[in-house]
Amino acid sequence: MIGMSKLKIQNTHQAKHLIAMSGLTSKRFAEMVNITPEHMSSVITGKASPSPTLANDIVTVINSRLKVEYQIKDLFLDVSVKKHATPPVPPRKEVRE
Repeated sequence: MIGMSKLKIQNTHQAKHLIAMSGLTSKRFAEMVNITPEHMSSVITGKASPSPTLANDIVTVINSRLKVEYQIKDLFLDVSVKKHATPPVPPRKEVRE
């Protein structure tokens, strides 16, 4: 599921709240997941898609700091599925008697 996924944060406000509740500044949180504060901001605001590894690192830090058990799917959406992945339904033919 996560291998080639394109991920986006589900809820920016929730993510910011969880980072604040972790007791870390956003700069320190970014350092803990080995990215720049600017990239962290882009991920949290949904402007950038984290790699599956980065998403896992973010969840791991939140879990360890808050003593919770979030999974990647709790904080991130998989948006890699194309909108038109299923073929459109053909229009119904009118039946006349």
